[in-house]
Formats: sequence, structure tokens, C-alpha cells
Amino acid sequence: MTSVWAVFRREFTAFFDTVVGPVVVGISLLLFGFGVFYFSDLLSRGVADLYPLFFWTPLVLALTAPGVTMRLMAEERGAGTLELLRALPITATELVLGKFLAGLAVLLLAIAGTAPYVLTVALLGDLEAGPVVAGYLGMALMAATLVGVGLLVSSLTVSQTVAFFVTELITLLWWAVGRFAPHFPRAVAQAMEFISIDTRFRSIARGVIDSRDVLAFVGVVVICLALTVFVLRRERIRG
Repeated sequence: MTSVWAVFRREFTAFFDTVVGPVVVGISLLLFGFGVFYFSDLLSRGVADLYPLFFWTPLVLALTAPGVTMRLMAEERGAGTLELLRALPITATELVLGKFLAGLAVLLLAIAGTAPYVLTVALLGDLEAGPVVAGYLGMALMAATLVGVGLLVSSLTVSQTVAFFVTELITLLWWAVGRFAPHFPRAVAQAMEFISIDTRFRSIARGVIDSRDVLAFVGVVVICLALTVFVLRRERIRG
């Protein structure tokens, strides 16, 4: 765990030593604000819930997560520092976990920045705690899933730009299949909703924490991290 913490601290600090961390958090909060107050008009709905926030969450995270993950591995490859890791007492698993947790922490900061929305709605009406807790759990699970996918993509290229656009394409398509599913025949729509990250998040955000949805998110994270470790082991970094 010492090595994981060391990697986490190095990566998390690096996010805020450059503009990446502040820009990602700032853009996330800006997009959340536009979605909640401009497109959904939270204050005039007359309903004390966070539906507008949770409605826009999948798209906002799909847009911003690639900005966090693009540098996690691609930067190491591009700078040649991945080669140096072979001489350090750190395993591929520890390296991947540390970078994953650092990327996730940045997105969780952006999510935490939406807390004023919760306080605002709670002051305006009787806000139910159950859906709020479930919704934020879903936000954390989605953030972890997108970071896992982005980390895997970043491990496959030396270009941060390529990592960004490939991850952006994956995350937006993953979001879109759920939103556009109703326009397809029933059998196709059901298949699209089954794989959609948006559909599974909305199920949790309604306050229904189905173990199948949770396991789907966790399963994708585990698979992506395992594949990233496999990629690094091929680079002869100790497993």
C-alpha cells in the first residue's frame, strides 16, 4: 500500500501542479451548472429533488473524464519514464491502482463541488435523503468506471491527444446508446439499455440500488484495471 499511496500522491499533485486538475474540475462544475440551472431550471420546477443534476451527470462525466485519464499512462510513455519504472520497487498492479485512484479523486472533487445544489434544494423543500445518497453513489461508480476505461486506453498509446479522443469517443457512445435506445425496435433497444452506462446510472439515481447495476460498474472497473496491468506486464514491469 505504501507504493500505491506514493503513486497516488505523485499523480494527484501533478494534476494540480498543471492546469489539468483545475480545468477539469472547473469545466465539470460549469457543465453541471448549465445543465441544472439553464437547461433544466432547477429552481422553478417546484419539486424538491435532484433529477436535473442526475439527468446531466452521465454526459458531463463522459465529456470530462477523458481530460483526466489521457495523461495517466500516455504521458509516462511519451516522456520515456515508463522505462524507469522497471528499476523501481513497484509492481504493475501498484502503479495502476495509484494512478486509478488519483484520477478518480479528481473527478470526485468535481462531484463534491455539486454539494451546494443539494443544500439549495433542501432549503427549498423536503428533499428525500435516499435518492440523494443513491444518486451520489451512482456518480462515484460512474466516475470510477470512466477512469478505468480511460486509464486502459491511455496505457495503449504514447499520445495524450489520441488517448483523449479515443476515450471521449468511447464514453460518449456509451452514454448515447441509452439515450437513443427508445428510437430503435424493442429487442435492439433492450440490448442497448443493457450495456448503457446512462441507463444503469439512472436506475441507481432513482433510489433503487440494484446489485446488478453496481456489479456492472464494478465489473468494468476490475476488467479495465486488470487489462491495464496486463499491458504493463508486457512492458516487463513486475506484476
